Amino acid sequence: MDLQQCRDRIDELDRELAALFIERMETVQDVARYKLAHGLPVYQRDREDAVLEKAARHGGERYDREMRALFANIMDISKARQQQMIGARLENPVSEVIAQGMANAGPIDRPGVRVGCQGVEGAYSSIACARLFAQPETVYYKRFADVVRAVMDEEVAFGVLPIQNSSAGCVDEVFGLLLQYNPYICRSLKVEIRHALLARPEVKSLAEIEQVISHEQALAQCAGYLENHGLSAEAVRNTAVAARMAAEEKQKKLAAICSEENAARYGLRILQRDIQDFDYNFTQFLCICKRPLILPDSRTISLSFSVANEVGSLHRVLTTFAVNGMNLTKIESSPIPGTDFEYQFTLDVQGNLRDEKTCAVICALSEITRNFQFLGNY
Repeated sequence: MDLQQCRDRIDELDRELAALFIERMETVQDVARYKLAHGLPVYQRDREDAVLEKAARHGGERYDREMRALFANIMDISKARQQQMIGARLENPVSEVIAQGMANAGPIDRPGVRVGCQGVEGAYSSIACARLFAQPETVYYKRFADVVRAVMDEEVAFGVLPIQNSSAGCVDEVFGLLLQYNPYICRSLKVEIRHALLARPEVKSLAEIEQVISHEQALAQCAGYLENHGLSAEAVRNTAVAARMAAEEKQKKLAAICSEENAARYGLRILQRDIQDFDYNFTQFLCICKRPLILPDSRTISLSFSVANEVGSLHRVLTTFAVNGMNLTKIESSPIPGTDFEYQFTLDVQGNLRDEKTCAVICALSEITRNFQFLGNY
């Protein structure tokens, strides 16, 4: 056969496949109705394993893996349709957490609300805090972990933490704390970061600087500038802490990378503005709380889970989002301590859990993955 004849034959086969697929999906809906009536779960591992083994045998030695992959995708699509029909079961623990989060959705920006953030006044976290809350009572802590613990111990109602930067990537320490303590994310804010180089008034030029100090994320965002000017750098806890240290150190000529607002606050000279490597430089801050809180205008769902160390296991989870028309915006992985290089995946997907179908998808994922954590809808 020539190419056109081959394509004509493929089109013919595709029509047959499409008709059979539609017939199969109609039967899948009958299965969903039966499961709903009898309280059966959508996901039944033994049944899926048997179907995949049978598919592999049908494929023979030549197409066994291709047949297994094809039928795995077909079953993932089938499960998605069943879950849409059945919805989120009330006895699902994640469904209960989501319901609680919606019930807690009252006004949170009340005057005097106690909000924790890392560093000192003038830090980017404090700027984010002031934008998220109109009149907060801001409590400062030395470390990110202190902020999270303060939230979980109810010393403060909320905590504000940086989670990722558009050029330097994820703040790994905060990322790990979210998985360790499992607070709930209730709001987020994107803040434009404009770094300046500040030093004591007697420092007149870059040539006089003996060392640059700042938070490791700020140093990463200005790495090109530092290298081009031959400046050595050292990480400290916070950008505003760096400004204070530069102001207080009289023996050694230090320069701090931080927001230029700290110049007036600590009596420093602005040696240069906008030293970040990229003009587009934003940091996303998260607002966390101890109890689930899902506000009506939430647009992002954050989840964490692990999967079996098997071929295609992560792909099958991600297929669930595609089938349900849900846009995945971020995925991160981190090793699970004490395991043989097993990984925990954390991802963001667009959606609001007040939508019943979206809620059903998330609850279904909690049943087919391992170490599932619902981090928030915000």
